[in-house]
Amino acid sequence: MLTNPIDYLSQVHDPRRQNKNLLHPLKNILTIALTAVICGYHDWVDIEDFGNENKTWFATFLDLTHGIPSHDTFGNVFKRLNKDELSRYLSEWINQTQANHPHIAIDGKFIQGGYKNDNALQLVTAFASQTKLILAQVDIADKNNEISTLPQLLKLIDISGSIVTADAIYTPQTPNMLQYPNIH
Repeated sequence: MLTNPIDYLSQVHDPRRQNKNLLHPLKNILTIALTAVICGYHDWVDIEDFGNENKTWFATFLDLTHGIPSHDTFGNVFKRLNKDELSRYLSEWINQTQANHPHIAIDGKFIQGGYKNDNALQLVTAFASQTKLILAQVDIADKNNEISTLPQLLKLIDISGSIVTADAIYTPQTPNMLQYPNIH
């Protein structure tokens, strides 16, 4: 069982062409960005600044031979990443390190200001109420709707022993309409 988030991030496929000109390993980019976001930084310039401010600490566990990636590098790499894959590995890490959630709330939401936008990002989220952690999120965009996305979300988390609540939209309209193998 992996416990270090860097081990999980190291599994994410690097979308860049693999050649000798890659200066920054993907795990560096992901680790610095994840740490910065956890600390409240929100854009690529701030994330680059955060990396530079904490370079000495990052150098204790990352190879920073070529320094901290630029804000453009962060933006370009994240633009090309497979978001579902990244979400899956982050969910695995959170679920391995934070088990036994008494209550998990499932909800679908549009990202702020996106409801009237045809290209708006809509997510279904599993939220652990007690620890205040998002256990997993799945983008609805290519998956039809919240209901058809729910099985994919539930595959990412262990709900055994948890009370799971959700909106009425998830209530089956006919017997056996929704079947989830990991619910007992």
